[in-house]
Amino acid sequence: MAGPRLVFEMELSLGSTAELVLGTLTAFENDAPVFTLSATSGKAGHQYRESNGEPHVWEPDYSPLPPGHYAVETVKRDTSAALLAKMGPFNFRVLPDEVVVSGKGRRFDLRVHFDGPAGEPRDGTEGCIGCRPFDAQFFNWIEKWRRQGYWAVPLEVQYS
Repeated sequence: MAGPRLVFEMELSLGSTAELVLGTLTAFENDAPVFTLSATSGKAGHQYRESNGEPHVWEPDYSPLPPGHYAVETVKRDTSAALLAKMGPFNFRVLPDEVVVSGKGRRFDLRVHFDGPAGEPRDGTEGCIGCRPFDAQFFNWIEKWRRQGYWAVPLEVQYS
């Protein structure tokens, strides 16, 4: 795939664990990796596969972002004090705004954002993709594509 894209990958075990599961968020340009950040989605104890092998992704505010194809908006960024305090210096909306998990419910207001300062424990996310460390490289990369006319960058979410 030509142009920019992001891939979030995380390994989920069968059954719940008390530990926060970490994965990666990798930025690609013309299919070549540019950088990779440590990333997570969901809260500890809610990042696992169901007994049927499917990712546990339906529980709002706790489970990881459902697997699939999305886009990360480059144009709008919420800079309200409350959101900056919660999500750090960058947060970009994941589109579509509403994700329907078949037969289970809906997920809203998902983002890619900073997941807390270095040296502090990570507490995971409410279904967003949380990255660490905060790296201006990610923000600058998104901004680069915005300046080139991309209103969003493709995002693939996958679990192994």
